[in-house]
Amino acid sequence: MEVVAASAFTRVLKSLLPKLAKMLTDEYKLHKGAKEGIRYIQEELESMEAALEKVSEVPIDQLDKQVKLWASKVRGMSYNIEDTIDSFMVHVDTARDSGSSTTCCVSTKCMLPRTCKARRDIAIEIERIKKEVEELRERRQRYKVDSIETPAPSDPRLLALYEDEAKLVGIDQSREVIIKLLSMEGEGSSEQKLKLVSIVGPGGMGKTTLANAVYKNLEGKFDCTAFVSVSLQPNVNNILSSILRQVTASKINDDPEEKDKRLQRRESQKHYGNTETWPQKEVIDKIRQVLEKRRLYFQGSALLVEMEGGLMTSGCHPTVWKA
Repeated sequence: MEVVAASAFTRVLKSLLPKLAKMLTDEYKLHKGAKEGIRYIQEELESMEAALEKVSEVPIDQLDKQVKLWASKVRGMSYNIEDTIDSFMVHVDTARDSGSSTTCCVSTKCMLPRTCKARRDIAIEIERIKKEVEELRERRQRYKVDSIETPAPSDPRLLALYEDEAKLVGIDQSREVIIKLLSMEGEGSSEQKLKLVSIVGPGGMGKTTLANAVYKNLEGKFDCTAFVSVSLQPNVNNILSSILRQVTASKINDDPEEKDKRLQRRESQKHYGNTETWPQKEVIDKIRQVLEKRRLYFQGSALLVEMEGGLMTSGCHPTVWKA
């Protein structure tokens, strides 16, 4: 059997579910039993849609074969249900438009009107579909579809943070330009203002790699620093907690080979615990408190931001560097 991506299955259901809801309106005058059957089918398909959305988060080559087969069965059944409903709707709508009766009565020739026969046929089909849906529900439980684990989201820019600068061509000049823009020296250096430089450009241009290279070059000149990566759908609590841990950790003046940065992280976690569970305001207030205490010991501050579009400011006059 051909197996397609799980995301394709959800598209089928998104098209089908509104049609099932329309079938329940007075427009199609279904009997009570048929309506109850459609409600049951609708509820089960909505549940299957939620399961398929979870399945779609797992790479297709990592899915269990039984889960793939179940998803394919749901897809095939959904197409068949949609075809059945479309046929019934067209039959009723055509009869209505042509002036045929839409009430179930006997004609002078003792023959049922076309719409009454269509309603009887759809009621039979609904019972058949219910049994098929029940079978797929049992398979879902047997195959443990709901227990699959979705992979943890990863930042696609993570690899850029570990690029070997020696292998990068043409980064030196750009790095030096940005370092100069962030420099605390020169005109206005006596004014303790935040300096911000934004690196903007399309994806894949090396903005993250460049920003990381600048950060590594400058971090030793500041009393406390933080480097965070922000995705398009960021977990704000995790980002703020990371900043807090980094700015809280005291600088280690001893031999870095003997005391690495993990000691700093453990020290900050010992003081604050699991800050990811804190309200955002509390984490922000704690960051501000830490920086207030350190303000007497460092001169000036700088902020480097890399973005694919737009410009972020923070109460300062930013400089834009196009990658």
